[in-house]
Formats: sequence, structure tokens, C-alpha cells
Amino acid sequence: MYSNSQAVLSLAFILAAPACGPNNDVRPIGESVSAGKMSAIGPDQPDNACRIVLRRARPQFGIKPNGTPVCGTNGCHAIVDVDVASSLYEQPGFQKVELAFAGSDGAWKARPAFINADPVMHGFMRYTFQIPIDVQNGSELIPFVTIVEDGVTQRYWDHNVHSGNYTLDHKDAYTIRLDLGTCAPSGPYVRFKADGREIVEGKLQAGEGFYVEYELSRMTTCRGYKYGAPAWSMTAYVRFNTSGEIHHGAVAGGGYAGGQHDPMLAYFEIPKGASHMEMWVHNSDYWACSDWDSLGGQNYHFDIAAN
Repeated sequence: MYSNSQAVLSLAFILAAPACGPNNDVRPIGESVSAGKMSAIGPDQPDNACRIVLRRARPQFGIKPNGTPVCGTNGCHAIVDVDVASSLYEQPGFQKVELAFAGSDGAWKARPAFINADPVMHGFMRYTFQIPIDVQNGSELIPFVTIVEDGVTQRYWDHNVHSGNYTLDHKDAYTIRLDLGTCAPSGPYVRFKADGREIVEGKLQAGEGFYVEYELSRMTTCRGYKYGAPAWSMTAYVRFNTSGEIHHGAVAGGGYAGGQHDPMLAYFEIPKGASHMEMWVHNSDYWACSDWDSLGGQNYHFDIAAN
């Protein structure tokens, strides 16, 4: 069974990322490529099929109340998360994922990821980048993937959010907020809403998978920080009536120094022969805080259709 509990490892890397120096493995990509504004012919193609999508970006530097960035000795940098569909990542011709970026000089460069192929969400592999930011004038950026198809090397650029480049500047505090709605995985969802409702979208069926989305404002008891970064977790648990085995997956994560966790989608596979499941959610932090969303210990119960 896939569970995004593997995200614990990636969270550890991301929490440590602010201490890292910039990745200097940068190469110019040529003025013939205008990143998000390329022609739809030749080796450069826009991707509108959710094969590569920029999920979020956040600064690695502080910002004063008046909006002034506080950069380190190596300048100001941002961390950018890019998701690549597993169906593309697993193709024999798959080559690499890179992030193109440009500052006020207009010169486009490309940088490889420093965390590669991290399965934080079912159906996608995540690549994490660190890039310098032009805090005065803003920076443009856009991810692309290189793949060989029918003997031809192609580059696909992310046009899934909009048909153009992304921008990091002071207007949005050098941040692109996480967007789980764009290129969301298809399949049934169990959604725990902030207003206390539990909603099933689609059909829960034995032998198939489903996603869990938890609105983080539903339970806010444990929100401890350590070294300026979120040191708390939110974990969904599920138990099926077939074996009684408990499965779990993170529904929050990706926090960084000076920032906060974002919601994550947990994915579970329903065993064949299961007809019922129960769920609950646990919130805890580094400082031994603990709270449960479990209907007062009764847990949330859902029926499962036969396959």
C-alpha cells in the first residue's frame, strides 16, 4: 500500500534546507528559449496535461514588517517544489527535470533539483529546487522536463496553472501558495471540512484507492515550532474490517523556517473484500502536545462498496 508517510523524510530535508548554501550547478539555456512563451513547435512544448506542475514556492529569507527582505551572505533564495506525473517519470525516455529562472537582466538559466523524485503525493514525484531571487525587481521562473520521444528530445514546460511564467516578487511576499486543486489526482476523496463535516466524493470501492484531504483549521491544538520551522504533524489513520491493520498517512507537511505547513493528500488502498472502514486524525508536535479528531473516541465510519 502506498502511504505518504514517506513525506517525513522529505520534511526533514526541507526543514534543513535554509542552512544549505545555494546550488551552483546552473547553466544558461539560451536566448532562443523564452521559457513560458515558447512556440508550440520544435523541441519546446507547453504541457497542459498535468505532467509537470509547479506546486509552490517560498522564500528562504526573512521579511521585515515594512516588506524589506533580510537576505543572507549568499543573497536571497527561494525553495520551489515541482511535481512530475509518475506516468511521465517512469517512461524510458525520461531525462531530467529542471527549473528555468531569470532576474532583471532577462538572462534565463536552468538549475537541477537538490531533492529528486520524492513520492510525497500519490501519482506524482516531487523535485525541490533552490534558486536565487531578484528581490528588487522580482524573478520569473518556470519548470520543464526533458524527455526523448520517438528518437526526438522534447522539452515540456508547465502551462497547467496559466500559459506563462510564474513570478516571485514583493507583491506576494515572494511566495506561490500551495495549490492542490490544479492537477489534483482523480479518484474518490474523503474530505474532513473545517466546519466539522466529513464528505465522501465519489465511490469508496473494495480493491481501489482513495484520497484524504483534511482542512488544517479543523484542529489547531498542536502548532509547536522549533528553530523557526513548524514542528508539528497531522496524520490520518484508517482501519479496514478485513484485517484490522491500521494504515496512516500525513495530511500536513512541507513547513519551512518562518513559514507554515500546507495541507497534503494522503492516499490509501482499500483491500479486496473490505466492506467497512473507520478513520481518525491525530495532531501532535515536538513539545509533546497531542490531540485527536475521532468523534470523541468513536471514530468516523464509512461503508465500502463491493468490487
